[in-house]
Amino acid sequence: AVYNINAVTIPFLVNNTYNLENFSGNLQFYPNMRFPGKKMSYNIDAGCDSGKENNMIEAFNILSNMTGLVSFVKADAANAEISISCKNIEIKTKPRDKYYIAGEGGPTTVINVSSFYVIKKGEILLTYINSNCDYPVVELHELLHVFGFDHSPAPEESIMYPTSSCNERITPEITAELKRLYSIQELPDLYFLNISAIKHGRYLDFEVNIRNRGLNIARNISLNLYSQDSLITSYNLGDIDYG
Repeated sequence: AVYNINAVTIPFLVNNTYNLENFSGNLQFYPNMRFPGKKMSYNIDAGCDSGKENNMIEAFNILSNMTGLVSFVKADAANAEISISCKNIEIKTKPRDKYYIAGEGGPTTVINVSSFYVIKKGEILLTYINSNCDYPVVELHELLHVFGFDHSPAPEESIMYPTSSCNERITPEITAELKRLYSIQELPDLYFLNISAIKHGRYLDFEVNIRNRGLNIARNISLNLYSQDSLITSYNLGDIDYG
């Protein structure tokens, strides 16, 4: 049998991509977590005051500037990939008010496409009354959770340390991982999951499963069936979404 895919091979993953079966890193909840595109839509609930809204927008700008790759655009609540809401509660702090826990965040819809864990939606809840910081520590922390980043046990100055303090910043390791992930081109990546065929006289019974493990929709896909070099028939499969 000859499987003829008339397409040029494109290197899909950049260097240092983790092997999913033997992943030992601890920056993210799962390896290769990213949104499918580089421009993420967001919505900030009307219940958030101007201070929290401004801090959230500043966090978006910081992440955009540090990576030079991702950007954020405002959208309505129904279509936003990142949803931000606010709730003021009393925060119990440690002695001298050095640390506080002031928010929650993370991805809410994730699709495992084998090469990536694609984040479709995420949510952030800002619970603090006053952050007491002139830098959006809480917002950046929760935003990075949405981007799939887990807590970091050290150093305490890392933005992903489990509890927040005003001197925390994004570490070079986080910046490098974001640049690695979002430097990958958003392409579809089709492959045959399995192929089986049985011949009955003049007839051929066959089954083909095709999967898209890329970051984009594969559009107008056709499956061509050949005998030697002669085209027997063509099947229009339409569009195949990732996952």
